[in-house]
Amino acid sequence: MTGVIELVMRVGAAIVLGAWIGFDGVALSNPLAWVGAIVLLVPAYVRAHRALGRLPIAPAEATETSAIAILGPTDGSMVVDAVVTQPVRVVRPRRLRWPSRG
Repeated sequence: MTGVIELVMRVGAAIVLGAWIGFDGVALSNPLAWVGAIVLLVPAYVRAHRALGRLPIAPAEATETSAIAILGPTDGSMVVDAVVTQPVRVVRPRRLRWPSRG
């Protein structure tokens, strides 16, 4: 959808601003198209971010990992990767209670 908005705004702004201002108007059509896409993308991002924030975060089980160094094939660079070795039971923390005075 944002691609369509960008295309329409880029063409429309190039035609209208090009006739009105000249080359500067055509040059402004690209940034104006980005602004048009942002108008749609920002609310969609905020909505998705809030929806993901409401999802529960509770892993089924934690796992222990071991780092493995792998040499890069061309430049000799090193990549560190992790491999799951075995499942580990999740220990949930107890809720803290305020100490009673008395």
